[in-house]
Amino acid sequence: MAFIELPCTSLNKGHFFRWWKCPIGIRCCSLLKQWLRELPEPMIPHKFHETFLKCCKLSDQDNLKTEAIITASLLLPPLHSASLTILVRFLSDVAKASQENKMSAKNLAIIFMPCLLPMENLDVNNCDNDIANRTEIVEALIKNSNSVCMIDQKIKSAQG
Repeated sequence: MAFIELPCTSLNKGHFFRWWKCPIGIRCCSLLKQWLRELPEPMIPHKFHETFLKCCKLSDQDNLKTEAIITASLLLPPLHSASLTILVRFLSDVAKASQENKMSAKNLAIIFMPCLLPMENLDVNNCDNDIANRTEIVEALIKNSNSVCMIDQKIKSAQG
């Protein structure tokens, strides 16, 4: 964390920082995570966390769980859904290069879950399970990035 705090503190005070001395991947991810943490409301607002967590408890038979998570993304406010769509598509592109960068969708979900689905009240009894479910939600969003916040053909055809 100090790695990113020093540049941010320096820049906020009007001082110059030599960004090029830091590896580019670390700079980008650190800045992105810092920005996500400083948002006034998480990209997935707290009032939707329970909905996403309920989706995660569904059976994964026939991709029901994944479809429910993707469908729940349609509930997000417009600015949140637009930002989330761009973010998960970027993370999906990063995951496509996981052979070289070792950042699979699962690894990215572990890293970005605290920024996207931060936990307000920690329940010690359910903490591990809750973290695992939240990570699974973010992983599903990354793996299905082209469907996040997009109305599926099935929904369109059901409307008539």
